[in-house]
Amino acid sequence: MSRLEHASEVAGLAAELGLGGAANPVDAIPRHCRTRIDRWVADAGGVTTIGELEAVVTQRLQMVFVEVRSDADFDRITNDYARGKKEFVFAAMRGKFDDAENPTFGALVKRKHVGEDAPDRFVAVIDCRGGKLARRFFTRWHEIAHRLTTHADQGATEPAYRSEHDPLERLMDEIPRHVGFYGPFFDLAFDAAHGGKTLLTFGTVEAVRTGGFPEASFQATLNACAKRIPTPLVYLEATLAYKKEERRRNQTPSLFGDTPPPGELRPSK
Repeated sequence: MSRLEHASEVAGLAAELGLGGAANPVDAIPRHCRTRIDRWVADAGGVTTIGELEAVVTQRLQMVFVEVRSDADFDRITNDYARGKKEFVFAAMRGKFDDAENPTFGALVKRKHVGEDAPDRFVAVIDCRGGKLARRFFTRWHEIAHRLTTHADQGATEPAYRSEHDPLERLMDEIPRHVGFYGPFFDLAFDAAHGGKTLLTFGTVEAVRTGGFPEASFQATLNACAKRIPTPLVYLEATLAYKKEERRRNQTPSLFGDTPPPGELRPSK
């Protein structure tokens, strides 16, 4: 078992969801979320695309998305929600998203000044600026995971800004792999793309993405495919980089204006 499965925060969440007796809460909690979504899909008479699935789920959860595509969008959010709807938590949100030490990709807010039956009782702000755009699909489902589990109706109205290494945040990253890459869609797309081959290829991953999950990133789709294939798989990203002492040496200006040599190919962190 991983350390995540032993984390007290994960065990506590499982107990809150009525899953306290589960042998492995990291498996039980995503299954719990999938069961809820399966029931909503059945009640809706079925869905045919991942976009339709998201719409069904967010409607049930009284949840809407607000996306940030530029810095000016934070001014719009402040004007719409803080000034217009007196939800002042939105006014101070940008500082958290711009924190370089602990980057925030999304935040879920439970509104104070709205009725309990309001369709936008929960607002998820998704940062799509710059490199964060690649994680847009995954971040939306990450915030849905919070709404399904840790952000219950009686919960706090202030969004929780946790480190990406926090056990609950790591668990929320597991849930989209189960519900964002929804089985009935994913299995069809994977079987059509994979064609019974033994080993997973980048071509298969891209075909799954374009065939069923066009809003998802390649890496998120790759992770979903890796969980589906029965053969062992190692995924390694590499980039040109320097050793620590080389970086330190290159930061010292050269008397002769020499250009530092190119880095060596090293695994990405």
